[in-house]
Amino acid sequence: MFLRTFAAAAALAGLTGSALAQSGPDLDEALVPFATIPALESVAVSPDGRRLASQCSGGELPTLCIYDLTGGAPPFALEPSRNAEIVDFFWARDRYLVFTVASYESFRGAELYYSRSVSFDAETRRGVQLLNNYGQIYRSSVVSFNNDEPDSVIMEVRNREGIERFEVSLETGEGDTVHRDIGNVTYDILNPSGDVVASQFVDVNRSLYEIRRPNRPRQALYSGEHLSDRPSIWGLIDGGAALAVLFPEGRHQGLQRLNLESGDMSPILVPGLEPGMLYSPIIDRHRNLLVGVRVTENDMPTQIFIDEELAGIQTALEGALGKDRVVLQSWSQDRSVISASANDRGQPENFYVFNTVAGEVSMLGEAYPALAGRQTGEVITLNYDAGDGLDIPALLTLPPGMSQDDGPFTLIVMPHGGPQSRDYATFDWWAQAYAAMGYAVLQPNFRGSSGYGQEFVAAGYGEFGRRMITDSTEGASILAREGIARPGYCIAGASYGGYAALMAGILDPENVRCIIAINAVTDPHGMLGENYSRGAMIGLDYWERYIGSLYMDRENRTAIAPVSRAREIQAPLLMMHGANDLTVPVEQGRGIERVLRRSPLLTYMEIEAQDHYLTTGTARRRVLAETAAFLAEHHPVE
Repeated sequence: MFLRTFAAAAALAGLTGSALAQSGPDLDEALVPFATIPALESVAVSPDGRRLASQCSGGELPTLCIYDLTGGAPPFALEPSRNAEIVDFFWARDRYLVFTVASYESFRGAELYYSRSVSFDAETRRGVQLLNNYGQIYRSSVVSFNNDEPDSVIMEVRNREGIERFEVSLETGEGDTVHRDIGNVTYDILNPSGDVVASQFVDVNRSLYEIRRPNRPRQALYSGEHLSDRPSIWGLIDGGAALAVLFPEGRHQGLQRLNLESGDMSPILVPGLEPGMLYSPIIDRHRNLLVGVRVTENDMPTQIFIDEELAGIQTALEGALGKDRVVLQSWSQDRSVISASANDRGQPENFYVFNTVAGEVSMLGEAYPALAGRQTGEVITLNYDAGDGLDIPALLTLPPGMSQDDGPFTLIVMPHGGPQSRDYATFDWWAQAYAAMGYAVLQPNFRGSSGYGQEFVAAGYGEFGRRMITDSTEGASILAREGIARPGYCIAGASYGGYAALMAGILDPENVRCIIAINAVTDPHGMLGENYSRGAMIGLDYWERYIGSLYMDRENRTAIAPVSRAREIQAPLLMMHGANDLTVPVEQGRGIERVLRRSPLLTYMEIEAQDHYLTTGTARRRVLAETAAFLAEHHPVE
């Protein structure tokens, strides 16, 4: 096995450019590489191993690049239109790549993200919209291959009446109805031929969750009371004889095998999988089998394979690349061609292609080629007592070339969004940009975060604007006491992280020097009310666990609402919100803008045509330029 450079890497680099011009402060050229979207990520191998598809970058929006591994043809890119975004892709057949295009639409006062699937023929380089013979479809998805008809897939459309399923031609895009579900069936599990083998039934009025046999609704394979704690069906395993089902809590907590014939349930044992690990399935699409799990180990995403062949391939690549962490991204049907990625803590990913027959590893490219050879900040794992005996894990990113002994550092605290998510020790463009400016960046995985077990998640219930906030402020105080950070800090975050930043400014005014809140929640109960008005009872149940009841008394509602306590903020505040944000509507930001409109402390701006996730080059450059200038004025590096 040996390593060589993949010729297409240079062509890919040519696709990468700077983001569109913007108003506001200029971004330091040294920070521009951090604000670009990745040049390469999410690599998929075609079933026959002849082609690769990857998410790449033309500078502004994620783009699809397609590579010919056998014919020597140069790679080519599929770019979305100006107001659209490619959000997902996979190989449906050897020559057909299916991808989803999403775009923001506003019609008669209603706002939504409209998404449709496209089938692209890599041989003719022609694409067709799937289900193009049906109108009034705002969102559709491919739910199964169709082994009985090789040039078609099974697609699903959901509406108020239920689910309608279609057999759709990959060549023409036209579809024919093959199945309808009405009522409370929310999900069907299909075999490779597109036949229903089990159905998920949810009745929110009775908190009833069932996995049912097809056409036998009174014979549930599993029945229990669940809302937001409902199980997650991973897919078929054991050659289609059973389902892999993940129970987040309760007596079946963990990964279970549900036999489709008998209904018997038994644990799926994965060597190396420890209690509390955050994990998700790895399914071999070609064989319809569970082959492993994605986990987090030492704060880094990794994989544990129960498939011996794939485990051996992973070990071989780790040896060839000299890396402790190699992630297999995809593989051909015969596993002769493997795509993989590798990186160290705090470092951008590199992507590779492995030919298992020739024993040859080829480098495909880098996620951030403009940072190649440039030192990034060391990412350290910390743990500290939150003040009530609970141990809080956290990450500390230091300025490049620095160690803890070089402190004290000027500190930025960056709580993550979610809130039921977590930060990793992987490359974080935002944290690393601040580290490159000379800051130390603390990222607490506060109570309620995922990845540390259900008990740690549950510790956040009812603490949305309370201990989940002080977990972060306490971390800053401890770093100051230990001489790692200077007293006082700026706190920055997006989504729930932006909410946490606002609340920290209210709860810890003596130490907060400035606040940066991006796409922030400012009225938690207003968000609860939106779930209720839409009839999203499962979402309401989930958020009430963290926030408290929709009908909480006024005093407690006010206590956790930054919009109600905005006048208590004493530090300079920068708020930015995507005008097209439908996850945390822009009205959440405008609420505080109305309260503090005359205050010299507030700088408020909306980012035109941007969503919640900072997915474009424009959004990242704007956020980084504005926040860098704000920090230089109100919390400069000492």
